[in-house]
This record gives sequence, C-alpha cells and structure tokens, in this order.
Amino acid sequence: DMFNDIQDPPRVTRGYCTDDVKVYTADEVLGLAMSLPRGELEVVLPRGLNSCASRGLLERIRQSPAGHICPPISPDYTLAFLQLAFTDKLLNILDCLTVYGSCQHSFGRKFIMKQSKDETAPNFAVEQKDIVEHVPLKVVLTTTGMFNDFERIKKKVGGRLNRFSAVPVHFWMECWRDLDLAESLGVPMAEEKALWKATLEQQPQEVQRAVTAQQRRVVSPLETLRGLGRGLGLQGAWHATKRSFGWRPPTDEGGSILPPVFASPEDYVAWETGLLKT
Repeated sequence: DMFNDIQDPPRVTRGYCTDDVKVYTADEVLGLAMSLPRGELEVVLPRGLNSCASRGLLERIRQSPAGHICPPISPDYTLAFLQLAFTDKLLNILDCLTVYGSCQHSFGRKFIMKQSKDETAPNFAVEQKDIVEHVPLKVVLTTTGMFNDFERIKKKVGGRLNRFSAVPVHFWMECWRDLDLAESLGVPMAEEKALWKATLEQQPQEVQRAVTAQQRRVVSPLETLRGLGRGLGLQGAWHATKRSFGWRPPTDEGGSILPPVFASPEDYVAWETGLLKT
C-alpha cells in the first residue's frame, strides 16, 4: 500500500495484490526490467521500498565494487539491480505487506514535475548531466534515470548484468509516456518532446520505424482528443462549468474527496476531456 501525501488530506491507497506467490530467477526479472512497462515491472522488481534481503546478500553488495547497498541516483532502482546481480532467485509475494511512501519525496515524481534540477544533483554531489550520462536521451525523466542507473551499476559490478540492455523501442516508448504524463499534469514539455524527436531521428531506421508503429497503436482517437482539449484549456473549462452549476466531486463519510473509478483507460480519457459525465 502507498502513503499518498500529495492528496489533501493525505491517504493510504491500496496496492494491487492477488496473494499469488511465485519464484523468479534473477535473469527473468532482468529481462522484464529491460522490456516491461514500468507500472507492470514494479510489481516484480525488488526495489528498496518493496523488498527484503538477507543480511548475507546485503553484505555481498557492500563488499562488491558498488560499495553501498543504495548508491545514487535513484536508490530504489540501484538496490534492485544490485540484488539481481548478486542473487540467483527471488520470491515474489503479490500481497500488500507494508505501507510505503511518501509521494512528496519521490525522485520519479520530481523528475516528471521538473523539480529535480536544483535538488537531486546537488544532493548526490554530481553534475546534472551525470543523471543521464549513459542513455541516448539527455532529458531527466523517470525512465532515463532508471536505465542510466542500470548502466552505471552494470559498469561497476558486471556479472550477469552484462548480458542485459534496454530494448531500444521499449526505452523510447517509456520516455515518450513519461513526457506525455508530465504534459497531462500541466508541465510544459514542448522542448523535451522536440529533443526526444530529434534524438530518435539519430537512431537506426529500424528503431525509428518500430517506435512510430508503437505510437500509432497506443494513441487512440480519444487520446488525440484529450491532447487537443488540454492544449485548448477545455479540461479546466469543463470542470469550472460543472462547479458553477453546483457540481461537487463525491466524498466519503469523512468529507474526503473520493478518487474517480474507471472501467477502462478509454473511460478515463473520456472523463478527462469531459465526454464522460459520471
């Protein structure tokens, strides 16, 4: 479960769980890390906030060239990659066994909201460019940070990590999703999107064609409409109009606003653009 301190008032949100238990090999998880969308990956990736490790494993990591169990930049991901480098198997318990947080101090959120420039680099005594030094796209995003951390850890400890690299199409699509997400939250990303496009055009032709094909499959007509509505300011106007007629978001017994529940991603997009009223 997650302590969400961005919402007002803060709340604990229930995580995805099925009570399933499965054994993965480290190679299996590393393969998923290179190709699986991050939202799905975080269910199996042994990050610092959702995993336990034996004292012996942590000591092996400390004694390795990494030197620390949570080296920079993003300690959740660096610990995950180090655990996978020094263990053969892991047990994945798909249940909510703890509450973690907070969103307010998440590097991933700061990257998306462009709050990392003046904070993250100085905290780790590195230059801003070091956060993306090992990835082709020089934009600070959750995806570029994660894969940059993987490459940094791989250079330090080697071993089985040397057999893995990000699937190029997956890398570019995840970066595009990060940019799109930031833009949907009101963060201006025109400059970063232009750099994404310009840098992609420098990649091999087969990668460019595959990414373009993926984008066409992902971007539905409703998604296009959502982007148009956001650009014209229609989303804010729609919600302001509803409020002027006395509409208020649903609340629980304590008066806290309930988060909307959608039957499908299409319904969410329709709601955001004002096409779905309930």
